[in-house]
Amino acid sequence: MPRFQPTTLFLAVLILTALAPSSVAKDKINGEALLRNSTQLMDIWSTTPAGGALKLQADISFHTPSGDKKGKFLLLWISTSSWRYDLTTPDFSESYLKNQGKTSQLQNPKQAPDYVWNFQRAISAVLHKTDAAQLNYTLVENASYPAKSEAIGNTNLSCVYISAGPKLVERGCFDPASGLLQFVNEGNKADVFSDYAPFGGKTFPRHMRVFIDQTVVADAELKLEVLDKIDETAMAAPAGAEEKEVSTKKCSDPAIPPRVLRQVKPDYPTGVSRGTVSVLAVIDETGKVIRTEVVHSLSPAQDSAALNALGQWQFSPATKCGNPIQTETTLNFDF
Repeated sequence: MPRFQPTTLFLAVLILTALAPSSVAKDKINGEALLRNSTQLMDIWSTTPAGGALKLQADISFHTPSGDKKGKFLLLWISTSSWRYDLTTPDFSESYLKNQGKTSQLQNPKQAPDYVWNFQRAISAVLHKTDAAQLNYTLVENASYPAKSEAIGNTNLSCVYISAGPKLVERGCFDPASGLLQFVNEGNKADVFSDYAPFGGKTFPRHMRVFIDQTVVADAELKLEVLDKIDETAMAAPAGAEEKEVSTKKCSDPAIPPRVLRQVKPDYPTGVSRGTVSVLAVIDETGKVIRTEVVHSLSPAQDSAALNALGQWQFSPATKCGNPIQTETTLNFDF
């Protein structure tokens, strides 16, 4: 398959217009088929050699308010039941391993910085497998996939709006000729994928950029490699890692969302306008809120009040097939 590489001008125009209204063509596009086709084109994870592994590495340049940071990402992939993920930066490290019926995780500190979370969100878009029970583009049940052709700058793209009821989860836009993913955006965030190259009969991007408010916050060069053999020590749990048994029960039941056990209303700041603050909350397997992000802001005082209130909420975790899972949800606080 020929390489598809957007120009620098295209990237600039794409980010500047990603959140702006676009001209829409009248072509009818099957959004779900577009997602499945793109996932199949990029599904390198089904090409793992018997007895070997795939190795995905990334050298990352993070641009944060406190300065630039360098990071490294590593994924060793043998199968859906055997893989290892490592991410290191100057102030964060995480190892996550699934092997021999167990998962092992070691993370320091326990809560990832925002810049790390943004990279993790972006890289997940290219870690999809075709044989998944559901589309991996969304973890939201009962999703719909309306799609349309959009002129973004001087380029026509096929864009899918992944929605759950009235809520827009995210938008993914694809090159109509190649079917390859060009960018994903949600709110003020946009993840751009470029410099596609053939790999094992599939196609994979070699460059990824993460934008927030049209500013690059992470720039990653991706490198793929086939390992004919893998050292057993590479799949050993790191010292001090927390281990959990993996359920072998096969189940295609939908995930059950987290349940609110305790709810606290925010204080009402004086001299502010009425409206709603929306907060994205990541809830771990124990029901603990491990990360929050204001996705719809009113004012600093109201945002702070909403976050303070959420800090007092208690949840039971989301579950799938009877097992607790980490999930994310958006909560609204009315003022």
